[in-house]
Amino acid sequence: MRLPIPLPEEPSLSSQDVTIIIPTLDGDGAGLRETVSSCLATEPQEILLVTIDANLKKLSELARSMNSPRIRIFSVAHANKRRQMCRAIPEVTTKITIFADDDISWPRTILPWILAPFETDNIGGVGTCQRLRRPDRSNVWDFLGALYLERRNFEISATTHLDGGISCLSGRTVAYRTLILQDPAFTYGFTHEYWLRSYQLNADDDNFITRWMLSHGWKTHVQYHKEAELSTTLEGNPKFLKQCLRWSRSNWRSNLTSMLSERYIWRKQPWSAYALHLSTLWPGALVGDFLLTFLCYKATEDCSDDTQALALALLGFWMFMSKFLKLIGHFIRYPEDVLFFPVSIAFGYLHGFIKAYAFLTLNVISDQHRMHRIRSWARSKAHASGYNPFAADGQRPAILPLANPNTKREKTVITKNDTNDADDKDAAPIVDVTHNNVADERPAVLPPPAPPPAHVDAAGETSSAVDETELKTHIFARFFQTSKMILFSSWLNVLLIFVPVGIAVEFTSVSPTIVFALNAIAIVPLAGLLSYATESVARRMGDTVGALMNITFGNAVELIILYVYP
Repeated sequence: MRLPIPLPEEPSLSSQDVTIIIPTLDGDGAGLRETVSSCLATEPQEILLVTIDANLKKLSELARSMNSPRIRIFSVAHANKRRQMCRAIPEVTTKITIFADDDISWPRTILPWILAPFETDNIGGVGTCQRLRRPDRSNVWDFLGALYLERRNFEISATTHLDGGISCLSGRTVAYRTLILQDPAFTYGFTHEYWLRSYQLNADDDNFITRWMLSHGWKTHVQYHKEAELSTTLEGNPKFLKQCLRWSRSNWRSNLTSMLSERYIWRKQPWSAYALHLSTLWPGALVGDFLLTFLCYKATEDCSDDTQALALALLGFWMFMSKFLKLIGHFIRYPEDVLFFPVSIAFGYLHGFIKAYAFLTLNVISDQHRMHRIRSWARSKAHASGYNPFAADGQRPAILPLANPNTKREKTVITKNDTNDADDKDAAPIVDVTHNNVADERPAVLPPPAPPPAHVDAAGETSSAVDETELKTHIFARFFQTSKMILFSSWLNVLLIFVPVGIAVEFTSVSPTIVFALNAIAIVPLAGLLSYATESVARRMGDTVGALMNITFGNAVELIILYVYP
């Protein structure tokens, strides 16, 4: 484990240089109250809470009950974590901004340890050690959640020590220099990140900022110290599997972006690229352990039975210890959990299937259960909050720019005893009563109308003369762009390399089983392309024709396999 950066004797930063931003959806609850209370105990300059319009009233009541002038409240129209964060960023006036989830609890000593690395000028982001808040009566899901965080702590501490790399500074609690976050280029990139240029991302915010640090020359650090250790909660029921699925999708998207698109990690953090990013491509513990066992068995076939048994036993012991050592910190704190270790091994094998399913569903960018809750809240409470999206233009609340800290807003200050004493030091939090603070990208002055398209005159008449060479060039360009769009529509298309390979091995003396296996793999991306084609036809020709195409070609893969390998 990497030693934490110690506290400086004469620090240049203090808790008064810190603003904490907490995006929240609920607007109330014991978990949020505990989070805000633990943050207030560290005496930051301010705490900015950002919720949705429908829950603004509940959050205001919670903040008023806590009776602290350090709290300010804002809201956005729709649930969107990135927009919630960007709503508060322009309001920050301190040197350091800390993002925190609404289900964490801090020790009172955490801020000095978070601030210590910022004494080095090139440190742009600092993370912390995380532990699961252990309930009074824990179950197997709590155990798996605790081990998930323990394993993560082990892995990123090692890579941070070797080359300063980390796949993601977790958003549960992470600190950044404010000047980085208030850069307009960051704001635009943060709110306009797309997966495959088609799916706008709301989650994966911590992955984006971590990559931004690396691509813009900033270093990151993780403080591993008992006094900088936060506690958090995870799902203590089967919903934990959905959390793992969501995290796996985020890891796939971010790590593939780092390796294939941005590519800074290969030069700046080679060990992290190997240990964290390339491991994303590994099929999982189940396949890996099976392959290692099979290869060990084949490699010792010519040895005596005792030698082969010894080799397999040593391999099994090595596999066991590699899984146990990452978790030894947890077992030292809770020795009774050793009995659950076989469950951890079984879950590691299951996680391989979760990881594979996450890869096949990378285009799913939000949790459906969470979106259902969001829509339910919006339908039931939007009008109660005073915001009506269907009202006339003059009756809707004003829409504020995303990054304009100088914009004047109405603010209501409610004092402790509802008096008008301006000198009351126990004033309740400042509440921003502006409802919709989502970025309005519409310019104040509309641009001039676009010029008429090629071969159309100003009166709207189509020109009869068309350059034949230009038309051919346009056709070829369109064909190239369409082919590129189809090939890059899914990461499964990487497997198209098996199409020529499967054809070529047919003319060799390779075993028919291998020929079939290679061609079966080649069918997978071809089936995806077939589905893509039928969906494209449906968009052009209508649902009826699209359904007919799906019925006609949907079982093509099964028919091919049935015909070739009866």
